[in-house]
Amino acid sequence: MKTNFIGAVVLCVFVCSADQMTTMAQNVSTEQVTTATSSGTTEATTATTEATTATTNVTAQTTPTTPNATSEAPTTNSTMEPTTKANTTSEGPTTAPTTAPTTAAPTPMPPKSTYKVMAGGKTCLIMEGSFRMMVTINKTTLIVDVPSDKEVNVTGMCASGNETESSITITPKSGALKSLTFDFKINKNKDMADKSELVSMSAEVMVDGKVEPISANKTLLVLSNPKLFYKCDVGSNFTADKVIFKYEQLKVQAFNVENEKFAENGEDCSEDVGPIPAPGNIPVNTYAVTEGNKTCIVFKGSMKFVIPYVAKSGNATEPVGLPEKFTVSGSCNTLLHGEVSQKMEVKFYEDWILTIYFTDSDNKTDVQNQLTADSSDKYFISQIELEYEYNSNLFVKADESVLGKKAKFTAANLTLWETGKDKSYMCNKESTINLSSKDGFELTVSKVQYQAFKKGNSNAFGDASECAADEETNSIVPIAVGAALAGLVIIVLIAYLIGRKRSRAGYEQV
Repeated sequence: MKTNFIGAVVLCVFVCSADQMTTMAQNVSTEQVTTATSSGTTEATTATTEATTATTNVTAQTTPTTPNATSEAPTTNSTMEPTTKANTTSEGPTTAPTTAPTTAAPTPMPPKSTYKVMAGGKTCLIMEGSFRMMVTINKTTLIVDVPSDKEVNVTGMCASGNETESSITITPKSGALKSLTFDFKINKNKDMADKSELVSMSAEVMVDGKVEPISANKTLLVLSNPKLFYKCDVGSNFTADKVIFKYEQLKVQAFNVENEKFAENGEDCSEDVGPIPAPGNIPVNTYAVTEGNKTCIVFKGSMKFVIPYVAKSGNATEPVGLPEKFTVSGSCNTLLHGEVSQKMEVKFYEDWILTIYFTDSDNKTDVQNQLTADSSDKYFISQIELEYEYNSNLFVKADESVLGKKAKFTAANLTLWETGKDKSYMCNKESTINLSSKDGFELTVSKVQYQAFKKGNSNAFGDASECAADEETNSIVPIAVGAALAGLVIIVLIAYLIGRKRSRAGYEQV
């Protein structure tokens, strides 16, 4: 019985071992077959893909100008399996590459021309510029340029004496534009200077073989004082009835033309002047003067001038801040009153120029030595100049006697914001500098930091010398903190003494 049991066990072990070996053999065979099959499939797929890719490239090269044939690609599609098609899409293009759409360049404006209205053999109205009309009638849009003065006839009506109306009519000798008329009028104001205005426009344009009238009876542009010309180089446009009228390099004087030419002074449009910041929101700008690879002046701050002027109601002042739009120039080596200096010029509002001189405090007499600008221990702002123009965009209530005129203010012999060599001057607190006690010309600054006579080409500031106002502000904080702590200590001490006194009273009662 024991012998039979042992034999059965041996037989079972043998059978199980045989089964395991058979299973292993099957797995090995299966893996080999699968690997071989996969390899064969991969190689076939790769070969097919390469062939297909080659066919595709040839098609793209041989038919570059037939997008329809390329997009359909019948030869390529017929030779590809579904799997191969996916591989081909990932490895190579099946269609010609798409070309980015090109945007047509805008048509340039016509050249500037000058149109004059004559009365009694003399010029009484002048209008010049570059003009274009975009007319839309019955879903048809037509671009019409106003021809040059040599290709038109000009007529019109001029104002004389106390008359307040004038007009100009431009009649082209050929083309779609048949006539164009502008009407002007003087608008008299009680609190401000009188203004000339473009109050209406009318035109006749040929569209689809029919002459179409266009009119706009409303104020289209507020121009300048009638005694001045109005200028708008940047240009703009206005919409009227069925037309968008675009203009550039506009200059017009519809009244008070003398000596066959524009008046000596004029007013700029708001587009030429640029954005004007509100008096309470003057930007903090950074100005830098660079010559070659050397930056010698860096100035950062918010600046606002208070400028006296003559208003229609009498003497007045106007706050005018430096805007974000400006250009900077200057000199790293110059002389001011025989002293070594550097200067910064900031141009803004088209015709305004602010010039600030920074002077070496070592007053040497040798010019060649002065121009080195390296030997002084200190420097300061020695002169401030402002060239400006009385423009109604900035001086809204200005009297016509000053409008369009240019002026210049100079504050000389200053010793302002002195600081040491290789250092900057800084004053964050707002302060007002009275540049002229005679007429009230003031400069208000805040968040100022500047450095002149710099070396290198960096805009970074050196160690700062703080103004007295900032130092006072900085000293107030620790004093306040110290006073608060001292008060807290006193309160704690008083509370302790009171508590101790009560404790003793309790013991005495016991």
